[in-house]
Amino acid sequence: MSSLIDKPTGFCGPIQALEGDAVLVERLYEIGLTPHEWVKIKQKMVLQGPLIIGFRQATFALRREEAQCIKV
Repeated sequence: MSSLIDKPTGFCGPIQALEGDAVLVERLYEIGLTPHEWVKIKQKMVLQGPLIIGFRQATFALRREEAQCIKV
């Protein structure tokens, strides 16, 4: 399993697991990211900026630390 930050822009696939810092994982659950949920990387910002992802008709910006907790 690799993290979401390792995938290229345009990647679309299901979340396998959420792993990492408990506070970050809790935040991901609160916004609706759960295992088996499909996510799409819409854009990766330059200079280690956030990832723009889409899921369930919503768009979110995730910090790299948060995106690293998402295993796909």
